Amino acid sequence: HRTAIKTIFTNFSGITKAFDIVPEKLDTAELPALWTFTSQAPHNKTEYGNNILSYERIYRIQVAVIPIGQATPTLRELKVPPLIESVSEELEAYPMLKNTLGVQEANILSDSGIVILPEFGASFVGFEIRLEVRYFHKRVYKE
Repeated sequence: HRTAIKTIFTNFSGITKAFDIVPEKLDTAELPALWTFTSQAPHNKTEYGNNILSYERIYRIQVAVIPIGQATPTLRELKVPPLIESVSEELEAYPMLKNTLGVQEANILSDSGIVILPEFGASFVGFEIRLEVRYFHKRVYKE
């Protein structure tokens, strides 16, 4: 799912660099940059029977927008909220994550508003969107 999210934002106006997983380091020339963290998912066997497993995985999509040293209150308010809106609208346009196999539906649960992201030594201001992806796959039995 992270790869599908990266693909959605690879040529998206407003995002300079999209990663499927957080990079080891981030240069300010790559801002605004987007990456995805994998979070929890309950496992459900009963909805489709014992041979089909369904999940509701939460992904934390983070976007670094401004280096902390340049993030004046005015600049934060001018840059971050419009990007929250446009990234949210783009995610809502792909409820099956570009027809990713097994995905039933992807829904935004919430956004963080403007925050200091903890990654990279809290060097960037940006935001996080929590995306729930409902998907399923066949159980593979082994002896």
